[in-house]
Formats: sequence, structure tokens, C-alpha cells
Amino acid sequence: MIRFFVQTFFGAKSVYLLAYSKEQFLEQLQLLIDGTKGFYARVNITGRFTDYPNVFVLSPKWSLSVIKGFETDLSYLKGTIAESEVGQTKLIVSVRPNIIFFLFFLISNVIGIKNLYHLIVEGWSEELFVGFLFFMVFINTAIVFISRSITRSISERFKRYFSIFSNSYDKQGILYCFNLISNSTISLSL
Repeated sequence: MIRFFVQTFFGAKSVYLLAYSKEQFLEQLQLLIDGTKGFYARVNITGRFTDYPNVFVLSPKWSLSVIKGFETDLSYLKGTIAESEVGQTKLIVSVRPNIIFFLFFLISNVIGIKNLYHLIVEGWSEELFVGFLFFMVFINTAIVFISRSITRSISERFKRYFSIFSNSYDKQGILYCFNLISNSTISLSL
């Protein structure tokens, strides 16, 4: 259960072994980053390299309103590019939602526990019980659902853009992908 919440709010890691070279992947990634600027971009992903050419961060193009001191994008996909021993591209990807969702989850738990405390100390009260259920069940379920949905969304867009399909996993959970990127530009409407 704890692992579920850690993966939901702080990122789930995936490792992909791609059957094409690091240079081919970097070329397609650069096309994605350059092609998503402007209002009429075809893919709802934007990004940047944080440590060229090894680390990149992608996020949805449309974001939350700006709150000073907080992150502004709904979710983040951080990727590390390396080469495996057999010349394949090894891609380590971590996807996580905006930290504000975790803060809302914590606030909801504090309010729910406060209602439970008053319910125990003051005795039965229908208002306190409804408040406890509302914050601990309904609000927390909604926050977890939204967090998982937005991280799954950017992950699926990323995998669709690079034609990463679930072909087979080995015992360590490494996904082997055998789809080659063609030399032409990918023009998917995601």
C-alpha cells in the first residue's frame, strides 16, 4: 500500500531497452522538443534537456496556473538515456505528478484525522462522521485518481510518440522494445 502511494506521488520508474541507437533516439527527442513550441503543436508534450545529451524532462504543454514557489506543470516525465552493453539504447523513465497533489492529499488527511479525533473525543456526531468520510474517502480517492491519470497520460503520449510497445519483460522488469524509429518525421496526432 505504501509503495502504491510512493509511486503515485513521487514517481514510478520504468526501464526500456530500445533497439535503435542513442543518436537516433536523441534526434527524434530533439524533433519532439523543437516541434512542440507554439500554439498549434501536434503533440501535447513540451520539454527540455537538463543534462544534454543524457537527461531530459518532458511535461504536458498545457499547465496549471502559476503559483509562485510551486511547480507549474501537471506532471513530469524525467528520462535518462544510456547505452547498454549490446549497443541498444537504455532509457530509464520516471513519471510523477505535480507536488501540489501530494500537498492536497496531506491536507485532506489532516482534516479527516481531525474530524476522527473530534468524533472520538466528543462522541458521535453525524456532521463529524460525514466530514471524516468525505475527506478520507472521497477527496483522497479523487486526488489519487487524478494524479495517476495525469501521469499515465504523459507516459502513454511519450510511448506512442516513440512507438514503445509492451513486447516482453525480463525478470528484472526491463521492457524490451523492438520497434525501430524510421528516418521520417513522426507525425502523430496525440
